[in-house]
Amino acid sequence: VRGIMRGADAAALRVGVGSSVQLSTYDTAKGFLLRSGWGAFHPEAVRRSRGRAFFLHLCASFCSGIAVVSAMNPFDVVSTRMYNQPVKDGKGVYYRSLLDCFLKTSRAEGLSGLYKGFWAHYLRVGPHTVLTFVFFEQIRALLL
Repeated sequence: VRGIMRGADAAALRVGVGSSVQLSTYDTAKGFLLRSGWGAFHPEAVRRSRGRAFFLHLCASFCSGIAVVSAMNPFDVVSTRMYNQPVKDGKGVYYRSLLDCFLKTSRAEGLSGLYKGFWAHYLRVGPHTVLTFVFFEQIRALLL
């Protein structure tokens, strides 16, 4: 049973961090783009579009996708290493805990070691984030 749970703490942190970053950065990016007043982000252009400011939602969700992957990738790397390490006498051979894995990876490979697979991760999470927020905004505009 312990083997099933190895790395679950990192996976749980990943989900919590990812969700909080995704929602907050989307809203922040959308507000920043609106306040910039640039082109399609000008408040008057958004008002005329009756909430269907597709380009605004697209750009804000791209920003959110990058932030989500930046925040989640270290937890993905750690949980993958925790899951995949060999076990001896019911304990991991390489890492004792989540923190131990973070520290050993950072010391051995630098912070870049925690971002291995960043672009592959973005190719998985980025489109999901973009589609989620663009569809959300378009549906919300139809219902309001």
